[in-house]
Amino acid sequence: GTMPNDHAAGHMVLMESTDEGRSWSSPREFLNYSEVQGQLTLLSNGVLLCTYTHYHLPFGVAAIASYDYGKTWDHENPFQLAWSNGGCTGWSTTREMPDGALVTIHACEPYHIEPRESGRTVCQTVRWHMPER
Repeated sequence: GTMPNDHAAGHMVLMESTDEGRSWSSPREFLNYSEVQGQLTLLSNGVLLCTYTHYHLPFGVAAIASYDYGKTWDHENPFQLAWSNGGCTGWSTTREMPDGALVTIHACEPYHIEPRESGRTVCQTVRWHMPER
């Protein structure tokens, strides 16, 4: 296309295999432009969670859920997990704890760093719970 090949202009597609990876479906649109670095986690309740970075306002880390193992995704109800002050954001990963809490770790460019640190990017951890559906 006409967009540059960088993080902010990229987007994610999904491909599926039903034969243990011997063949794959055609790519289908998944996340919007400027929503990248998606990471999937299957939760104990059967919800498939995708944690991703968005390089549009509000900059930061978000997640969306699928309640049918990835056939459809609830794009209308994203979970905003963190806000960032710029483009040095991303690489989030989420794990489920034994008590059901979710822990997401990611890099971001915070609005304020206290105490003063070197560099613009820090690592943050968010502990959260998905609301009941």
